[in-house]
Amino acid sequence: MLTIIIIDLVTTRRILPYNSFSEDILFFTTMVIISIGSFILLAYAKRVIREIYSRSFFIKLIFVSTVIISSIILGILWAMLFSNLLYCNYHFSLCDNRIYHSMVNVISSMSATAILIAISFKFFSWYRTNYKNYLMLLFGLLAVGMIIAVVGDNINELLLTKTIIENSSHGAISKAYFPYKQDKKHGGEIQYQITNPEKTIIFVKPVSEQSISHIISQLTSYPHNIFRWFSVVLLLYYYYYFKTERARFWILAAVPLILFIIGSGFIFSLPSDSPYSFYLRVIYRAGNIGDSLLFGLIFYYVLKKIDVEKIKDYLTIVAMDIIMFDLVFSTSAYQPTYGIAAHSLVLLCACFVSIGWYSLALSIAQDKKLRQTIRDKVRDESKLLDNIGTAQMEQEAQNKVMKIVREYEQSMKEQSGIPSSMQDNDIRVYMEQILQEVKQRKV
Repeated sequence: MLTIIIIDLVTTRRILPYNSFSEDILFFTTMVIISIGSFILLAYAKRVIREIYSRSFFIKLIFVSTVIISSIILGILWAMLFSNLLYCNYHFSLCDNRIYHSMVNVISSMSATAILIAISFKFFSWYRTNYKNYLMLLFGLLAVGMIIAVVGDNINELLLTKTIIENSSHGAISKAYFPYKQDKKHGGEIQYQITNPEKTIIFVKPVSEQSISHIISQLTSYPHNIFRWFSVVLLLYYYYYFKTERARFWILAAVPLILFIIGSGFIFSLPSDSPYSFYLRVIYRAGNIGDSLLFGLIFYYVLKKIDVEKIKDYLTIVAMDIIMFDLVFSTSAYQPTYGIAAHSLVLLCACFVSIGWYSLALSIAQDKKLRQTIRDKVRDESKLLDNIGTAQMEQEAQNKVMKIVREYEQSMKEQSGIPSSMQDNDIRVYMEQILQEVKQRKV
């Protein structure tokens, strides 16, 4: 599924060449893969969150809504595909199907925005109950960054872009392409053009709107990516805290940030009509794609260190969102077939960011309660050790704390359906840290 999304992305960004025939094949292939892939991913997510799904109406509503709306979107896209095949003239039918293209874009974007608004409120409400829980704040800010990206993208493509329909010149050949060049006749930069022997559809960004469009493009890129980097790195470091090789973790974490800076055009950019613009596009998109894929590598690296299967599953759902969102979002929605099909997956990403991060937030809150229990019990036992103070009694005290903590963890798991990410070794390491703190205070 990632492979076809990347192909769609680089094709809509004028890196891979295409013609009318290859465009038909790409649309059909994209539809088959994302239809099957979406079903598999949603089925996997449903299995992972089974306990939370049965307890939380909020998560159930998000998941069921995503399934229903995704089915509607896929139905519209398949109808467009069959319509194109029936006409036997791809670009002719596209002129009549432009309303469905806009419909898919609006439905997927509005639904994704609604889901992200709901989950951001949830995270911020949790943060207000505990101002020291910075991960909840970052999760909320990440959702806000994604909202800004989705809304800004729609403003750019629906409100700041003018659609011009005109008669084609005599002898015009059917084709569709991304000119990305200024055109005095149409008063702006042509983003995408569909031509057939009878009609031509031109998506133009007027000169008067280009400065606003540029500002919105910057706003849609930087907040989301910055919040994403901090959220992912701190989340994974949280689960990696008791493990070894921390230097390697931070090196891996730095690479996606570097690739984002390269792919953002922050350091260097060229005008669209520059003779070297193609090579710069390749560099930008390599950074864009590499940024997302390397986040997946960091998740894989951390997942190998975690023994709790449920926590692995939650992190896998989050990884799906982190890897996919930037790729599907960067695929141009101006392209009305395979482009909009891939771009519509922002809804699936919004669902994953909600259920995945929500599950991890509950797990983290549970871990925090567990750590507080450990801290309280270790301090209670340390008072007895002051009087006895033997190594044997210290070991017995630790075993006693371990037993109490495991019973408490099991009780919380039965109530919430969420397991703790802390294993026996993690608990022992944490107990030793607290004992050292207590001893240092007494010195």
